[in-house]
Amino acid sequence: MRNQSQSAQKVEDLERFGKSLSDIPKEAFQGQGKVIFSAFRKKFGLSGFVPLAFRVVLERRRILKQYSKQYDELVKLTGKLAKEPPMMIAMFNVIARTESREQAYEFVKGIFQIIALKSLPAIYQLDNLVKCEGDV
Repeated sequence: MRNQSQSAQKVEDLERFGKSLSDIPKEAFQGQGKVIFSAFRKKFGLSGFVPLAFRVVLERRRILKQYSKQYDELVKLTGKLAKEPPMMIAMFNVIARTESREQAYEFVKGIFQIIALKSLPAIYQLDNLVKCEGDV
């Protein structure tokens, strides 16, 4: 009979343990566009989505141009993740102009929460993490 501590995996043995967030697996990004599209369509309708998406793209370009040095630093620190903040900030800014800052915050926060539910299991190897012994 094997000792439980011999068969249980340790957190330190997980493939992603100690990796930076700039090295996120591609599985963590799957479905994000679908979540965003669905949230926009639900809130603004299909006909409202197109002009809003166009304004978000223009706002994102403005942000990247105005803060190009800061964005370059963000890319150095986070790699693939650098795309996300300018897009989310652009969404917030566009919605805040048409509605209110509070409504924009709640909308963007809702998107983040849904994406987190889909992304975090891949980032933290949740299926393997729950089987680990010790402090996870």
